[in-house]
Amino acid sequence: MRKDKMENFEILPTEENLIKTLEADLLGRNQQLSYFYNLLLAQKGASTIAVDGKWGSGKTFFIKQSTMVINAKNPVSIIEKEKREKILSKLFLTESDNYDDCNLAIYYDAWENDNDTDPIVSLVYEIAKQLGMTYTFDPDTDFLNWAVQF
Repeated sequence: MRKDKMENFEILPTEENLIKTLEADLLGRNQQLSYFYNLLLAQKGASTIAVDGKWGSGKTFFIKQSTMVINAKNPVSIIEKEKREKILSKLFLTESDNYDDCNLAIYYDAWENDNDTDPIVSLVYEIAKQLGMTYTFDPDTDFLNWAVQF
């Protein structure tokens, strides 16, 4: 008896998949990533940029790839040099020598932290984690003063 089942073609946004799809331009989005990166660089002040699309259209994947590209461009990010070069070469970018032009992107999943009673705690924790900092939060810590130190 043959059992038919649907195949799952979802590509999860793991670091490996983000790099693999970038290298092979599997989703045909490398040009869009490059445009988006340059759009972000062109912002002169605080800005809000919305990425809109239907459920399952790849918004999370695109934003995580964009985050990876921004961080790969920064020589002080925690991305290994070999990975950094792979990422940047596919978008015809190079590591920046000018630290004034460098940015660090932090990916924060608001849905994942939706039940937090104090959202600033999860936000600061996520920033610290993605910057490679280790810190255990004490419930009595003044998080804003702690975060300002960095």
